[in-house]
Amino acid sequence: MARYQIVAVELRDERLTPERLYGEDRHAEEVRGERLAVLQAALLETMAAHGLSRCITFHHRTIEARAFAEGLRRVARRLHAEDAERHPKTVWANWLSGEHEPDVRAERLARFGRGPGGRSCRTAGSWAKESTCPRSTPSR
Repeated sequence: MARYQIVAVELRDERLTPERLYGEDRHAEEVRGERLAVLQAALLETMAAHGLSRCITFHHRTIEARAFAEGLRRVARRLHAEDAERHPKTVWANWLSGEHEPDVRAERLARFGRGPGGRSCRTAGSWAKESTCPRSTPSR
């Protein structure tokens, strides 16, 4: 088995129509926030559906990667409250940028790599580690 898999997620949300995502309101805080929440939930749902232990996502802008990582814990708690068997209670999340000092990058990558045996999720510029998993999932 390969040490990694590529999973492409198709997002479907009736609130995020193409008109909203690509129209005049695309830069509005409300639209950007809804898009981010949908992406975060989709990532965690995809990890659960595929039994993924680590995940990397890439973002066009560093600020989006940072926001993604910083909000992922909140989304994970919400999903855990809805289905504790499927979703872990907590996630470890962080982000990474080429502008970080080398020691910061090294520490964050090391933390991502070692984890407590839970699932890990890296988001390009950001990553998360699910540290309290309700079920045992082999690392991939």
